[in-house]
Amino acid sequence: MKSTLARTLLVAAAYGVLAKYSLIFVGSEGCAFFWPPSGFMLGVLLLRPRGEWPLLSLAFFIANAVANAIGSDRISVSLGFGVANCVESLAAAWLLTRFLGASLTMGKLREVIGLITLAALVSNAFTAMLGAAVTTLGFGAPFWSAWRVWWIADSVGMLLVTPVTVSWVASGRPRLKSLSRPRILEGTALFTSMMTVAYFVFSSKLMDSNFFLPLPYATFPFLLWAAGRFGPRGGSLASLVVALIAVWHTLQGAGPFGVISTQVTQRVLSVQAFLSVAALCSLMLAAVISEVKAADDRLRFLAEMGISLGSTLDVAPILDTIAARCVPRLADWCMVEIRTGEGRIEELAASHVDPAKVDLVRQIHSWLSSEEGRSADLAKALRTGAPQLLKEVTDRDLARTVNEPDALQRLRTVGFHSAIVVPISARAGMIGAIALVRMTARRRFDASDLAHAEELARRAGLAVDNAYLYREAQETIQLRDEFLAVAGHELKTPLAALSLHLDALLLEAGILSQSAPALARFQDKLKRSINHAGRLGGLIQQLLDVSRIRMGKLELQLEMVDLGKVVEEVAGRFMEQAAQAGCSLKVAPPPQPVMGYWDPLQLDRVTTNLISNAVKYGAGKPVEIAVIADGGKATLSVKDQGIGISPADQKRIFQRFVRAVSQRHYGGLGLGLWITRQALEAMGGSIRVQSTPSVETVFVAELPLRTAP
Repeated sequence: MKSTLARTLLVAAAYGVLAKYSLIFVGSEGCAFFWPPSGFMLGVLLLRPRGEWPLLSLAFFIANAVANAIGSDRISVSLGFGVANCVESLAAAWLLTRFLGASLTMGKLREVIGLITLAALVSNAFTAMLGAAVTTLGFGAPFWSAWRVWWIADSVGMLLVTPVTVSWVASGRPRLKSLSRPRILEGTALFTSMMTVAYFVFSSKLMDSNFFLPLPYATFPFLLWAAGRFGPRGGSLASLVVALIAVWHTLQGAGPFGVISTQVTQRVLSVQAFLSVAALCSLMLAAVISEVKAADDRLRFLAEMGISLGSTLDVAPILDTIAARCVPRLADWCMVEIRTGEGRIEELAASHVDPAKVDLVRQIHSWLSSEEGRSADLAKALRTGAPQLLKEVTDRDLARTVNEPDALQRLRTVGFHSAIVVPISARAGMIGAIALVRMTARRRFDASDLAHAEELARRAGLAVDNAYLYREAQETIQLRDEFLAVAGHELKTPLAALSLHLDALLLEAGILSQSAPALARFQDKLKRSINHAGRLGGLIQQLLDVSRIRMGKLELQLEMVDLGKVVEEVAGRFMEQAAQAGCSLKVAPPPQPVMGYWDPLQLDRVTTNLISNAVKYGAGKPVEIAVIADGGKATLSVKDQGIGISPADQKRIFQRFVRAVSQRHYGGLGLGLWITRQALEAMGGSIRVQSTPSVETVFVAELPLRTAP
């Protein structure tokens, strides 16, 4: 508050001094060439938030009234002039910010056109009536003559002074260190030559008015040079310098406009017309070139960002790159976040123009992600993922939406005046967001900044998506390598055992005729060999199934099948294996046949895989199998009381090559459940699992009860 009051008093004092010395631009008949204080007041209002306008207006009114009252005995007229000038600038500022936005730099063509139409032509045409009324009542001047003087003088003042005020302040303090020596020499040469030519053109008293009337336009090349090479700052400053030289010498009766006529009104109108055309040409050219340069800078920024983002395939460096490059080029501080599917923060990067405040930015993000900060506008924007443009956020707005004193103080410390939040999207939808914040009223975001940020977020989404794809590819490669190692081990184990048993059979065969016990051992080894051969055949069949499914060659042979009978047959085949594992298979037969139009071979594989897993992981405990028909679907459930499956692994076990247990303790390729799911989905069914670790696991397969077509 103290800084705001001090700044207001300083600006008001400058305005009062300018108003006092601007009286030199008033001719002998009360005709003003242009009125700089109006342009200065409008520029200051455009640079400050609307919340400060009442205080600024009061300060300007007092300064204007005091400046006019000095040396005058008409206090009421001075007060009237103060009111008229304040209303005029306030109306123009309101129209400009209402239709063009709060952040004006005079670097866009629509802003220059808005200054001409909304401020100079529309607003001043109406508000000048107030000044004309004061002049008429105070001095008895004709109303419409006074109105014309007020309107044109204030309009020219706004065209000349407002762009200088706004462009030189809104874009920040010029950095001389960043200017190259050739640039400084060029600027010096430009203004030296321009002032020399302007002095020569407007100071001579010997020229013939008719012959030399076009001579003032010799200054135009310099105005265009300034606008083209130095942008709105250079163009507006050059126009003001030429205007001061032209008006001063015309008041002395010199130059083309000083000798054009003996009537002061004619001289004033000629100078005003020239100054208006000069200012408009310079401002419009500067704005067009500034827009082209801004577009080129944005494209260059995106290109550089694309190169940087493409140089890494890790999510964390991608976010760090975005945050680092956005500050200070796009914002004063920045937050970039990536969230998981459950909404948790996976990665966060933060940056601030003051590195010492980066930790504060991270604390602000933590608060915004908490329950206490959910009501803040920035938190809502981060949470919803919809593009948000907060053009102007005053301290009062912050205090209204941020209820926690510590969080409010942190936001005030890092600076918060204007913000943009854009979502980062990938194939799966929104995965994060970018928040860009500017700290001062001089740099407010607008619609073009929002579009630029959205394009940046799109490229960030592509980079993050590529990083995720790379991570998935690496995980898949790792799974493949693990699979190959496991597959080699799994295939070699039964083969080695089969070879040993077959060798033993050869030895036993030689003594079969000599010993009856040898015959029994021969039969046992033969059974074991057959079991190992069956196991090897199952593994090979799984590999073949994977190949067929991947190539889309899983062909179904559909027919009417009784699911209950299939389950009984498969369970019967597992009775001996279950007994060896210490399991008891309990099959609950359905009260009536469960018939459906399915592939019997695939049903056999599904049932085999589910019972095999139950016996393997539930060894030593009963396995319960049930088949029911209800609601147009058939349900097969297999329940064991074994080691169970963790919640995290329950989402993964139906993927290829994924195993939820250690290979050291349990064999397998990690393909059975994936093949089971693919077979069920091919027949229009589904599978799910419910498990409590170390308690029980229930696999539930569902199939539609369809009849033959």
